[in-house]
Amino acid sequence: MTLLKTRLQMMNRRGYKQRLEKNKNLCYYHCQDKEIDMAEFTKLFEPGKMGNVILKNRIIMAPCGTHYSSHYGVVTDQQLSYYGERAKGGAGLIVTEGASTRKPPRGKPGRILVNEDKFIPGLKKLAHIIHAGGANAVMQMSSHK
Repeated sequence: MTLLKTRLQMMNRRGYKQRLEKNKNLCYYHCQDKEIDMAEFTKLFEPGKMGNVILKNRIIMAPCGTHYSSHYGVVTDQQLSYYGERAKGGAGLIVTEGASTRKPPRGKPGRILVNEDKFIPGLKKLAHIIHAGGANAVMQMSSHK
């Protein structure tokens, strides 16, 4: 609760309020006018559904570029450990970092590659680690040149 309130206060100080108020699709919680009560976020911890996939809760980890893959795009033990810990943390869905279909050096070093069958075993391990932690997994596909 305190962390959420602190984050919202920081956003307010940085001018996010004005930008968010312009975009009616985004929500803004003005924490200086109202104390945040976690009881208002009960749906966050309830199961959710995306298409045919049932999520244990509605917490979704956004993709974060770790660049922990090998230079050749293979999933590494460091990457498996990173995503395994996040899955254990309680997220209902983890969106892995951007994967590329471009071969190095055109693809960025450290990015997951999905352009050949040789990457399937590592990707399978990654999915298994995330599922073992209790989360579902999806992969962000990147089309950077």
